[in-house]
Formats: sequence, structure tokens, C-alpha cells
Amino acid sequence: GWAEAGRAVTDAAGRAILSAAVKPPTTDFKARVPGTDDHRKARSARVTVVVVN
Repeated sequence: GWAEAGRAVTDAAGRAILSAAVKPPTTDFKARVPGTDDHRKARSARVTVVVVN
């Protein structure tokens, strides 16, 4: 699964892939829901950190 792939790939590559995969949807959400921009950002950051770690 994703965990295995993440471990196989280097941290840098994994981060780049995660960033590329996570950034577009996050931007879309921000553009669609500016009211929850702060909440979305905080939540996305939290999830990203958890996934990266």
C-alpha cells in the first residue's frame, strides 16, 4: 500500500509526491471555500505532517 511505497521511496521524493498530490486539492478547496480558508489550511497542514511523519 501507500505506507510500503512511502518507505521504499526516499523522504525527499515522498515529500515531493505528497506535496504535489496534496497541494492542488487544497488550493481548489481554498478557492471554493474562502470562508474556511484558515480551518482548511490548518487541517491540511496537520494531515500532511501526520502523513509525512
